[in-house]
Amino acid sequence: MANKTEPKTVKRGHATVRSARRIVGVWEQETNPFHTTTVVYTIAFESGRLLVGGVDEEDGTVFKVSNVRWDGKKLCFYSLFPPTGHKAGHVLHLLGTKRAKHQVTYSDEEGNYVGEEIWRKRRSNLKLHGKPVSSPTSKRRLT
Repeated sequence: MANKTEPKTVKRGHATVRSARRIVGVWEQETNPFHTTTVVYTIAFESGRLLVGGVDEEDGTVFKVSNVRWDGKKLCFYSLFPPTGHKAGHVLHLLGTKRAKHQVTYSDEEGNYVGEEIWRKRRSNLKLHGKPVSSPTSKRRLT
């Protein structure tokens, strides 16, 4: 059973509600011929702050997310995959309203890795750990 942890929130930053609206959603890697991850990141807006959560949809493992920062154009955060202790740094650079360049960095026994992928925003009702969350203009509340 997946470890149910609460998503981390942005602690500081100068981005506006209007700029946050563009990053809110469920993000997944675009299909490619090499490898497409089963991990998705959910980004929500609540009480003036961004929330980020990650889950591996193949096995339901919930990532621990920390150090979330948003400057209005890019979202930065760190993730930890609890079963293995694997840590990674992430930067999502918006390329428009529904696409982003995802830069991921990590180290393992084989060395350092820096990769760039194209991610897309899913068309779906926004949920974070199975609960509805609000967008900057929504009336729903995270409970």
